[in-house]
Amino acid sequence: MKHEILQNFHPDFDRAVRSLTPVLLIRTIEIKRLIGYLKFYCETLEMDLAVFNPVRGFIFVIKKSANHTSQEVHWTDIREPLQAIETIINYRNPQVPVIFLIPYLDLFFNTPSPDPYLTSVLRSLFGRPPVRSTTVLGGLWRSIPDEIGDFPVLDMPLPGPLEIEGYLQSLDSGGGEEQGNLPARELAGLPLSAIEQALSETVLLEKEQKHEFLRGKKLRYLEGRFRGALECLEPGMTLADIGGYQALKDHVEKRKKFFHPDASGKERAVPLKGILLTGFPGTGKSTLSKAIAGTLGLPLVRFNVSLLYSSFVGASEAKMQEILKTLEAFAGEGMVLWLDEYEKMFASDREGRTDGGVGSRVSAIFLHWISEKKPNGLYLVATANALNIEPALWRRGRFEQIFWLDPPGREERAEIFHIILKRRGMNPAGIDLKLLAGKTDLYVGAEIENLVDLVLVESESRGIKPGTLLFLECLKQQAPQIRLFKNSFEEARDSILRFAALANGPSARSMPPAPVLPLKPRKEVTA
Repeated sequence: MKHEILQNFHPDFDRAVRSLTPVLLIRTIEIKRLIGYLKFYCETLEMDLAVFNPVRGFIFVIKKSANHTSQEVHWTDIREPLQAIETIINYRNPQVPVIFLIPYLDLFFNTPSPDPYLTSVLRSLFGRPPVRSTTVLGGLWRSIPDEIGDFPVLDMPLPGPLEIEGYLQSLDSGGGEEQGNLPARELAGLPLSAIEQALSETVLLEKEQKHEFLRGKKLRYLEGRFRGALECLEPGMTLADIGGYQALKDHVEKRKKFFHPDASGKERAVPLKGILLTGFPGTGKSTLSKAIAGTLGLPLVRFNVSLLYSSFVGASEAKMQEILKTLEAFAGEGMVLWLDEYEKMFASDREGRTDGGVGSRVSAIFLHWISEKKPNGLYLVATANALNIEPALWRRGRFEQIFWLDPPGREERAEIFHIILKRRGMNPAGIDLKLLAGKTDLYVGAEIENLVDLVLVESESRGIKPGTLLFLECLKQQAPQIRLFKNSFEEARDSILRFAALANGPSARSMPPAPVLPLKPRKEVTA
């Protein structure tokens, strides 16, 4: 059960203990699992382990006697963390090396003004002469005040497939209901405490029902764990429900097999990064993001970076790292991560806001992750306004393809009319779609949908049947918004299409193609 932890976590922890590091911060939400690991570690190396509990006091979970057997020993009745630290400071030169664990001490520092005496005592613990003991401070530790010094920090990873498989097998051997038939990847991303709760809730469910329940449980946990920074959405549609954009549809369809539950290991290993959708407003970028998730058959998670920022020093960066590590663990079954309004996610520097460099550090962490660490099972779909997007956000290596969304062409507009009319319960056969498509040049999907809704309102208010003439009448009341910004967007389009693809496909361009300008020769400067 411990093998995967030992691979990812043990070497750094072991090195810190053997080098007599006095204080070690371990970031984790699983204190019970941390205690289990420390017991395993101390029993292996014949060390003592003392755990502070604000109810029971200090308990030696492992106390080696002369014959090297382990037994739990009550040590002191102290209840305050400050007293616990002072007790550790006075515990010198033990006969057996010891690890002290004080959990949840981070709660005392997640305030605007931490206790100065507690801070001073903790610094004294860090600065004392080397002894055969290490104090572990377990907790979230999203904010580490500068006043307590530069303590070493380790992140305890979430349970991986090997550890989860071992846990499921231990449940089977314990005489409980058989859980080993559940793939460990379906539970990856959850802490052991959440796995225990989820399994207890699936006792009376059939196998197929368990899979569906656990998938929903994971998404609800992910959403609640980060309080809105990650929002789980139901796609509710596929690309077949959207008109036009054939090149984009073909691109996504080719990648569908790599996310299928029956995909081979070789197919799952194919490095798919994701796509960036940019173009004119109203061309359906957000709707396409949902449809892509539906087409791939994957859950959709919207990442709202603005909700992870905190007023505490270092907390925003720590939370970003925590979210990314959780997403890595969740990616085993596949997931679409939607980065809506991508250009605004890290806009603090560009907009002149003074945040002490927090926005730059958070963006650097994220951009490095999507370039170097993003797992294959996680597919990125980013949407951006063409006028505001910066080159650093869309360079090659972050996305496998960038698609520019033009306003739909004539045939595509007719298809969009057909889909929206059916969605609104109207009969497309009674309306001249080709005529309407020809009259709505430069209209985007959102404006066509708005036109259909306007016709429905007018027909109901007048008590008449909606027809082609009513559509033509309502067309006189509105015009495509793109005409107001056409010149600006044409400049952006010409620039981006040097390296991007047209989502509509080259045959569906409703605007002139972007010219390829020759490089101007450099002028020689003479003195």
